[in-house]
Amino acid sequence: MDSDDVENMLYMANLCPYQYGEVVSSARTFVHAFINDTLTFINPCEIGDIVPKLFDINENVIENEGIMVYPIPANESITLSSQLGEEANYQLYDMVGRILLQGKMFDMVQLNVVSLSEGNYIILIRSNNKSVSKKVIIKR
Repeated sequence: MDSDDVENMLYMANLCPYQYGEVVSSARTFVHAFINDTLTFINPCEIGDIVPKLFDINENVIENEGIMVYPIPANESITLSSQLGEEANYQLYDMVGRILLQGKMFDMVQLNVVSLSEGNYIILIRSNNKSVSKKVIIKR
């Protein structure tokens, strides 16, 4: 497999799966198996799946499903607090679907968002048996 083949496979993996179906699924499977198993592919057409609902932008604390995200809006940092009692993974997405921050948490983690522009973002938190997404706002 040469560099053009890899580039084509990555291109196909980033297409909208609703429009291109099995081609995208097969490309993502191939990329994870043979190129890089840590890549996450989110096409803008998939944002609706990641963000099942948007939250009121005037709330200072968002809490549901045992997860708290605060402060909203954020300036320099966002705190994620979990009462799930297990390790969870978090990913912060921009509104185009790019992962900007990611990591693991147990009870609480503070994310430094100083380098991010003002605007709307989505935080996705996944544990073994739950997946929660929340809209966060950065405002200075």
